[in-house]
Amino acid sequence: LFYNASHCKLIIDVIDVNDNKPVIEIKSASANVAEDSKPGTMIALINIYDLDTGSSGRVTCAIPDNLPFKLVSEVKNYYMLVTDGLLDRELQPDYNITVTATDAGSPSLSSVKVMSIVITDVNDNAPTFTEREYNANILENKPVGTFVMKVNAEDADDGSNAKIHYQIANSEVSSFLTINSDTGELFTLRLFDYEQSVHFQIKVTARDEGGPPLSTTCTINVFIKDQNDNSPVVLYPVQSTGFIAEDMVPVEAPRGYLS
Repeated sequence: LFYNASHCKLIIDVIDVNDNKPVIEIKSASANVAEDSKPGTMIALINIYDLDTGSSGRVTCAIPDNLPFKLVSEVKNYYMLVTDGLLDRELQPDYNITVTATDAGSPSLSSVKVMSIVITDVNDNAPTFTEREYNANILENKPVGTFVMKVNAEDADDGSNAKIHYQIANSEVSSFLTINSDTGELFTLRLFDYEQSVHFQIKVTARDEGGPPLSTTCTINVFIKDQNDNSPVVLYPVQSTGFIAEDMVPVEAPRGYLS
């Protein structure tokens, strides 16, 4: 029994279905962005792709609106995340940006990744005193080293940009008081005499450690308070010998009598 056989080539096309989610690869230029970065500063490069074909393999990328960032695409499937507004670390120190990649399949599939961006500080805030003008009292004759008062300044920046040092600004009274440069505490450097001086002003500067440093100045009004350290003295009448003269006043002398 003989059989005749023939051969043919069968081509089978596998029709793609949208069974692969887009892939997001984030290549961060830096996870930190300075708060004074200009608009258009690049933060990260994002690569998106999809293993499917046709419309199922076409992918778009997006981030939420109302952020000081945007996506810029100059090459297919590549996006740059850049700044798109002013940053202020003191208002918002970090952002968690949701990156969404969506394909054009039916139904479409999407993937999500979250980028954490930290806004780094620049020295854009000068120290501020809790009061622009202070009043302080010193009792006369108090010993050298007596505590007078403490001034306090705050800085909205971070790190060394927020570290404050204090110093006396007007040199003409620098021999009167000294200040602890770290704490802002003021102490006397001399004895004060109410009968010689009752008031003086001192200016204190608070300066941060930023580069360049920023500073501000406050005024302190210092009042010397009297102490009962002087005996009464009769000035008149005085005899030629220098001794105080004595006089006899009648018992019945009326009010206002002058001998």
